[in-house]
Amino acid sequence: MVSMTKTEALCESAQQHLHKKELADAIDLYEQALEMNERCCDAHEGIATAYYLGKDYHSSAEHFKKVTLLRPTDGNVLINYGCVLNLLEKFPEAVKALQKGSLRKKKSFEAFYNLGLAYKGMNQTAMAVSAYKESIRLSPDNLDAHQNIANVYIDMQNLKKAIEHYQKALELNPGFKKAQIGLENAIVLQQEAKQSASPFGRLVDTSHAAKAVITTERELSVEERHDDRKMVRELSKKSEVVGKSLVAFLKKEFEPSVLKLNRSVAEMTETPWQLTEVEETFRATVSQLTLLRKQLKRKMLELRAHEEMMHTPE
Repeated sequence: MVSMTKTEALCESAQQHLHKKELADAIDLYEQALEMNERCCDAHEGIATAYYLGKDYHSSAEHFKKVTLLRPTDGNVLINYGCVLNLLEKFPEAVKALQKGSLRKKKSFEAFYNLGLAYKGMNQTAMAVSAYKESIRLSPDNLDAHQNIANVYIDMQNLKKAIEHYQKALELNPGFKKAQIGLENAIVLQQEAKQSASPFGRLVDTSHAAKAVITTERELSVEERHDDRKMVRELSKKSEVVGKSLVAFLKKEFEPSVLKLNRSVAEMTETPWQLTEVEETFRATVSQLTLLRKQLKRKMLELRAHEEMMHTPE
């Protein structure tokens, strides 16, 4: 039987105290172990965990960081480090650690859940949604992920998706108060949006409605009305085609391009010419997005111009 070193014995004793939530005793023993061997990964990781449980997140992050330097390929440590950085609201650093951790632990829903928190903290809502989606794919019953992605959808004013995820959270835990409140608020917002929108999706301003009644408009003949409807349908259809292309481009091209650029910068594993290539690809994607936006704006202006022309008094 191989005998333990004194450092290993201290770590084992500290671990027992940690399991009992005797944090002060555990920290003291881990510190003794580190005095004997400052490169002891088990001691750094154990004391980081103890500080985390004691809500001393600065000390916890300091020791988790040391473990990442001693064991740079340990995905679990990188994920834990990213989690603590989130608590310290150091979101860009958290993203870097969590991206590295997720590359090494591809099936860790915790990595993507914490990545969602970090992106949300940076107000990168689209990236947060992608991260939460992956967390939910890996762990469909992840209650907090459903709750958090619903909150992000509220910020994005996507009330339908928000309601879906609040409902899923309540399916998993009917007594989940945060989801109950979130669902109620989302339904109210959805009802208000329906009440304040016309069939064409425009907000109705009642203060202008009275003025509109007394505005003199050009009377259209039967033939003119027919031509007007035909033109409106054609312009609306063209706008819809461009709009759908824009949405598809955002999902299939732009979002993956942003993720790739973000990952490349965070990892810095690419050679300079590879990084330049990623940047050039991203710039080309942005240019294509700008072009699609201009096309949609042009179609909407054409529709508005036609409407004004048909209803302007002669």
